Amino acid sequence: MKKKKQNHSTKIEHGVSAVLLGFMLLLALMSGLIFSARQQMSVFKERVVDIVHEQNVKTDLVYTMRFSARERSLDMQLALLIDDWVKRDELMLHYNRMGAQFARARITLLEMKLADDEKEIIAEQGKITGGVVELQNQIFDLAVEGDVELATSLLVNKAIPEQNRVFSSLNRLIAVQRISTANLVKETQAEYLRVRSNMVSLGLAVLLLSVAIAIYVTTIISRYAKRRREDNESLNQMAAFPEQNPSPVFEFNYSGEITYLNPAAQILLPRLEGGDSQRALYERLSGAVEKLRASDLEMIEMEMDIGGHYFQNWVTLIPELETVRVYSLDISDRKRSEAELKKHHIHLEVMVEQRTADLSIAIEELEAFCYSVSHDLRAPLRSIDGFSQVLLEDYGDRLDQGGRDVLGRVRVGAQKMSHLIDDLLRLSQVTRGEFRIGAVDLTAIAEEAMDALGQSDLDRHVDVSIMPGMMGRGDAELLKVVLVNLLSNAWKYTKMQKQASIDVGMEHQAEETVYFVRDNGVGFNQEYADKVFEPFQRLHGAEFEGSGIGMATVFRVVRRHKGRIWVKSQVNAGTCFYFTLGPTTLGPASS
Repeated sequence: MKKKKQNHSTKIEHGVSAVLLGFMLLLALMSGLIFSARQQMSVFKERVVDIVHEQNVKTDLVYTMRFSARERSLDMQLALLIDDWVKRDELMLHYNRMGAQFARARITLLEMKLADDEKEIIAEQGKITGGVVELQNQIFDLAVEGDVELATSLLVNKAIPEQNRVFSSLNRLIAVQRISTANLVKETQAEYLRVRSNMVSLGLAVLLLSVAIAIYVTTIISRYAKRRREDNESLNQMAAFPEQNPSPVFEFNYSGEITYLNPAAQILLPRLEGGDSQRALYERLSGAVEKLRASDLEMIEMEMDIGGHYFQNWVTLIPELETVRVYSLDISDRKRSEAELKKHHIHLEVMVEQRTADLSIAIEELEAFCYSVSHDLRAPLRSIDGFSQVLLEDYGDRLDQGGRDVLGRVRVGAQKMSHLIDDLLRLSQVTRGEFRIGAVDLTAIAEEAMDALGQSDLDRHVDVSIMPGMMGRGDAELLKVVLVNLLSNAWKYTKMQKQASIDVGMEHQAEETVYFVRDNGVGFNQEYADKVFEPFQRLHGAEFEGSGIGMATVFRVVRRHKGRIWVKSQVNAGTCFYFTLGPTTLGPASS
């Protein structure tokens, strides 16, 4: 009978060994799948990073081309306003440097991998740029010869519209690059999802097989455990605390005395041999012991500093022996790593705050510098205008008509430059002044602005409609700048209409209040709408006065109010500017 029982136990042990071997093979297979999936994810991640990096390089090159083209255009315009030959030569040098920079960026872009539509846009841009360069060279020659009027006409009527075409083509190139990058990223993500789906399907199959094996193993182990319960207590003790266990395992009795220490515990916890140390350690564990004795919990996990090392402890009870058993795992390295990581995180936050503060200081210094330079230029301009007027009044009869015309142009240029400096001063003051938030009556501001415009030209008749009760929340002075600029813009570009009309109102769109200023003026091509809010950008010729600063000032004011501004326009069909004032916008006064 005894021999039969022994043979049965041997068969169970052999069966368990075979099943565990199969289970280990399945675990190895799952490990291989996980490793393969991680490799695939790494490859896909690197591919996406490469695509995004290439797009960033292309975008930087296009922005460099756009910046160089804008600088050349500004050099051209300033050359027509400056009579000093030395400064004009300096502008010419800067103009040539920007041209070289534009060419280098374009060559570098062409050397990169480009899609067909990108190549087509670059080729089109190259043709337009060639024409612009020829026009700009012609304008420079005319300026050198002294024919500023013809040079200005050529600049306004041909060079600037062609330059705007260059900017438009560069913007289209950026948009095409972004779409191309998005498509590549989308294709990579689709391929990644397909591979991941295959991995998940295979993993589920392995998991189901593992569950089946686990059920079988559980059945066999339950039979094996039934027979193992017949073994004596000492055999269980030896099985629970093998001498080769690398982690500390020790036991206390309910009096707080250590009754067992495995070799790892004897090495890592030498101080536990003293009675006082044992009592102190048991007192630290006493809370977990009391909780285990008062509940149905089988084990409690807790961290503890023992002998200068951090340990993860699992505390359990053996009630029949009145013993507390503690399994410990040394986590000192992990704790040190966490402390180091926290230290680096704090250091990184300090660096980010410092960089942010440095950037804020740099911006403030730049704005203060622009304000100071613009302010210091006004006195020389007043002298130029004043002395030119004295020459005309006191010595005009000694000059021929050509001389008087030249002095007249000097005065007009000085006054125009003075107005431009005033606009620049207002632009710099938008972000420098104190920001006072409060309720603002936009209807009253609009009515006041229209009254002033009407008094400036009593012969004009314009149908004006201003919505009553419009309220907003923001800085009253800055919002006055917004409405005055928008209404002056509408007044200016409707002067050629027989029946001009200007509407000011508000409407609700998707949980925000949108204000608008609409006119039936000359309008412009919607393709150039993004240029309206850039400084010195003008979409019309000399028949409409202006410096190109007003809409840039409006854009800054709205942005400072955390709002948005956009425009819709059509040639010979009018223009409508829309803007919001952020989440604190108020509705009509009646609401």
